[in-house]
Parts: sequence; structure tokens; C-alpha cells
Amino acid sequence: MFTRYNLRLTNSSCLLETKTLIIQILAKLVATPHGSVAFLVSKGWLVLSKFAVEEPLSLLIMNLAFGAAIEVTGNTSEIQSNIHETISEWIKVFPSHSTRLFEHVHSLLGHISINQYSNVPSWLLPLTRRLLWSSTSRYDDPSHSRLVINGLSAFLMKCYPNHFPELLYGQPPSNDLTVKSKPYSWLFIQLRLIDIRSSVPSLIEGSSLAGYEATKARLTGCYDLVSAFISFLVKCSDAMSDSDEGSDKLPFNPSLVLQIREDISNVCSLTIEYLCDRFEAMRASGANGQALPGNKTTLDRLNLAATNLGPESMAEDPLVRSQLTMLSLYLREDEGEMLRKEAGRMRNAIFWLYGRAPDLRYPLIMILEQFQYNPGGLGSIGDNDGWKVLVDDLVRIVRSHAPDSTMVTCGKTIVDLMGPVVSHAIEEGKSKDEWQQFARIAIQLKAKGSRELLDLKGSVALLAIDLMTMSPHTMSKATAELRKKLVMVPSRLLTARDKMDEETHHDLDAAVENLKMRSLGIV
Repeated sequence: MFTRYNLRLTNSSCLLETKTLIIQILAKLVATPHGSVAFLVSKGWLVLSKFAVEEPLSLLIMNLAFGAAIEVTGNTSEIQSNIHETISEWIKVFPSHSTRLFEHVHSLLGHISINQYSNVPSWLLPLTRRLLWSSTSRYDDPSHSRLVINGLSAFLMKCYPNHFPELLYGQPPSNDLTVKSKPYSWLFIQLRLIDIRSSVPSLIEGSSLAGYEATKARLTGCYDLVSAFISFLVKCSDAMSDSDEGSDKLPFNPSLVLQIREDISNVCSLTIEYLCDRFEAMRASGANGQALPGNKTTLDRLNLAATNLGPESMAEDPLVRSQLTMLSLYLREDEGEMLRKEAGRMRNAIFWLYGRAPDLRYPLIMILEQFQYNPGGLGSIGDNDGWKVLVDDLVRIVRSHAPDSTMVTCGKTIVDLMGPVVSHAIEEGKSKDEWQQFARIAIQLKAKGSRELLDLKGSVALLAIDLMTMSPHTMSKATAELRKKLVMVPSRLLTARDKMDEETHHDLDAAVENLKMRSLGIV
């Protein structure tokens, strides 16, 4: 049946009305699971691709057919190959800047799990060039077009993380990818930065407006693309350091790179201000949209719709996640002090989110890492709930049976951050009961886990030993008992020395000797 319809559609004498009627019949047929499979077997998607521009229904048919066929057959590899062919056909027939093309490509790719995209398809380069050309295209609905373009671009970043950033940001300038001496890739990222700068300042006040969710989704895509650009820029800078080619490794000339870095810094500043206001707005609204005592003025000042910015909304918001990811990437690379000082204003928000949003912990700890470079930054972590929040997470990690690499990296960063926090406190003559609790946690460590986890446990033990060694004399009686028990921890961990990093192994050996000497009163 499908073969017969395919032949009729490709017949040059077929009237337009007849083609429309056949496409409508196909839409009903592919709505059934077996119909969708038969449609793909007959290569009906190749025929319909030729009518994708003049018959919008054909795009819907293909999307329905591929989605249903995957559910019925489970044969994702063959269907993935068909999807790649379909996209290649669409690129041939659609205008270069078609929003409809971008929208349906995104929808079609969504039928396959992101982790199943491995080989780079032939259509990725021509599609990327069209996304770049969209930077200077005029659309009837600019906001919707930016939403679609951002969504597809961010999705392709996830599908092809090792290839798409290079295609989007790193293509060498050419006549068809340059306008007024500026690469399209530069214009592409600049438009995302402009969109953020023009939209974020009024985002909270507009939380009750009809287009709020669409605006948030568009800005989330902007932040994801800026994050990908920052990562790409860091990669280029590292390549420059490792070669003699100098600025040739940069995606565009140094003056444009400098300008875009300044623009990203401005966006980071606006983002920090937004997150601080958003946190205050969240604290000012109760579970039922009622202002908490003493915070009514905050609600009035920000003109909030409390139902949109309720107590848990910040921890669950994809926009906040994308904003924090961008800040964590850029703050590590930015050499100026001003932005880090501004980030210190987010301290309360960061600690609140850290305990409520597990998937945000990595960017949050990366931001906290930068606090140590601020005047008073180390004290702000040690004097507030920060110490407890970080220790609780560290305990969760070291007690996990098989923590993933991100969790272990977070744990190592926490330990690296705690060292300066403790040194700062001791310099000011301060000590905390929580330090003894940390030592008790270290005493319970066992020589189990992967190489990375054992190295982390070793670092925790070494920090606990330092805490009990450097503690003020007012704690000497309590610390003396803990030191005796801590002597056994490095020795216990060293039973798995063959799985440890050589540096951790050496440091633990040294710690054992040091503790033994202290117990004998030699040091």
C-alpha cells in the first residue's frame, strides 16, 4: 500500500490536490504502530522529504513514524541511520534559515537517546552553517526563532560534544561565514549575550506574564551555548600554550576575543545580581504564595508572582542550573577580582542550593572554590553553615559504595577548599567543635573503593590529622585522644596502597611517622 502511494506522489502528473489527499491518508496510516513500521520499510520518508517545504503535514508524519517505529521495533541503529538520511534530504529542500527546519530536526533527533549519538553525520556541517547564517537573518517572530535555534544548538552540543563546538565556534573565516570582517561564529555568540543582557534584568518582574516560561527556555539555551563557548575558548587557550602557533589557535582575532570576554563578564555580573534577587524572592514567598514575616517589602519591591517563584522553584529551575554552570566555568578563568567579589554575594544562595539540588553540586563547589580569593571569603565559608554543608556532602561521597567521577572530583575540591578555610581560622585564633567531628568521621574510613575514592579518603585523613595537629591548645585534651585513634587511619588505608596514587601513598606514610613522633613527644 505504501509503495503505491509513494509511486503516486513521485509521479509528475499527480495533481497538487491529489498529493495533499495522499499525505492526509498517510498521516492516518502512520498513526498506528504497524503502519509506522511499514511506512519506514517502504522508504516513504525519503519520498515525503521532497514535499517537506510545501506540505507541513509531511514533517509531522515523519516524526510520528520514527517515534512509533522505535517503540515497536526497538531497532534504534537502523532507524537512526534513516533519521540521518531524512535530515540530509531536508537540508537540500529547505531555505537556508528556515526555523521550521531547525524545529523539526530537533524533534526528529529527540527520538534517539543522546548517548547513542557517536558517529558524526554528514549533515552536521551544513546544518551548523545554517545555524550560523541565522545570526543575520530576519524572522517574523524573532523570540520564537531564537528559542528554536538555541534549543537545537544546545541539543547538538549534548549529542556531539567533541565535534559540534568546533564546528559552531571554530570554523575558519570564509566569505560565506564572515560579515563585515566579523565571523558568523562571533555574531552567533554575541546575539546570545545580547539576549541575556536585555532579558535577565526584567525576568523576575515578568514572572507572571504569559511568555515567562518561553523566555526562560530561550535564555536557558543562551546560557548553555555561552558555557559551551567558554569551554571551547579554554580549550583553544590550552592549545596555544602547548604550541608555537600563538593566536592562530583562537576562534577569531584577539581583539574580538577580548571584546567577547568583556561582554561575558558583564553577563556574569548581571547573572549574579539576578540569582541574588531570585534567592531573596524565593525566601520572601511561602509555600502557599504568602510572604514570610519580615519579607513583604521584598515581594513589593520585586513585584513578584509568588506562585512562579515559590520555595522550591529555584532548586528545580533549568535556567538557574544553566546560569550556575556558566558562572562556574567563567569564574575559574577570569583573572579579575571584581567578579569574584560579586559572586561572594551568592554565598547564602549557594549553600541553600547545595543541600537541595544534588545535580548542582559540581558547579556550586566550583564557584565556592573561587571564594578563597576574596577578602573574607574563607571566613564566610567557615563561619556560616558552609562547613557543615560541605562536610555532610563529603561524608556522603566517602561512604558511597561506587561514587561516580563527578562526585569524587567534588569531594577532592571540598578537601582542597577546607584546607585554606582551616588555616585562615587558625591564623585568626579560632577553633571549632566541628573540627573534632570531622576527625571522628575520618577515624571511620575503610580501605575500600576505587583508586580515585581511596585517594580521596587519604586526603580526608590527612586533613583530619592537620586539624588535630594545628588545633589551638584549648582543644588539646580532646585532640590528644583523637590523635591516638587517627594514627591507625593512614595505616589502615595503606593496606590498599597498590591502588593508591603515589603522592597520596607518600603523604600517608609521612603522616603516620609524624603522628608516631608526636605521640612520643619528639615533635
